Amino acid sequence: MLKDKFEEVTVESSDNLGIIGMQVCMDCEQRQVLIMQPKHVERIIETFKVTKGTLSPAMVKSMADDVDSPLLQDQSDYMSKCTMLMFVL
Repeated sequence: MLKDKFEEVTVESSDNLGIIGMQVCMDCEQRQVLIMQPKHVERIIETFKVTKGTLSPAMVKSMADDVDSPLLQDQSDYMSKCTMLMFVL
């Protein structure tokens, strides 16, 4: 159907594929698929100005309030960043 609709269609078959900004790695023996988004993750790191890492950024109590956290000055920027994080698979 794609070849009928478009003049040129490239078909790639492999255990490691790049698709729409995602890297898809298939392990047929283990019956697993690993999906990564390296460009999107890099964009998040740059946007949030991450300079160091940790095994998990989650709080000990994930739904707890951080009373020492500064109040939001730009709610639209905050919502934009939250949406960016929700896009991660």
